[in-house]
Amino acid sequence: MLFDFSPSQMYYKLSVPLLMYIPQKYLGNSRVDTSRWGSHKDIFPTLYNLAISRKSYFNSGNDLLSRQISNESFYGLDCMSYIAMDDKGAVRFDSNPANYKWGSGNNLSPLKTDTATSLMVKSRSYFATFYHYIKEIGDKKFPH
Repeated sequence: MLFDFSPSQMYYKLSVPLLMYIPQKYLGNSRVDTSRWGSHKDIFPTLYNLAISRKSYFNSGNDLLSRQISNESFYGLDCMSYIAMDDKGAVRFDSNPANYKWGSGNNLSPLKTDTATSLMVKSRSYFATFYHYIKEIGDKKFPH
């Protein structure tokens, strides 16, 4: 990182745009909603639903273009830094968990709470599930 971001600026530190060109005929019943939160976990489910619909696949996240999924189900997750964000705020789910709420100018303010928010639970659950899958199931399916 070239810049030293404060914890209140983690939105700027972790934001990366996702640009896709999808011809109208492939969009079908999908919709583009740029207000939805997403991350790497959502890219392949989005592409799979556009390219290989009616096939089963290992689902790692949400189809960013789906009309059937409510916006409350979408969140961004960075497993490398143990941070997740959504419309309500952000969480750090490492060994020093913390909750943040949105303030002015996309800045985050720490929340003084010991209670686990739904985003904290989702983030930890996702991380634990994928860690288990990679270490236990993935090694058996794809031995070295």
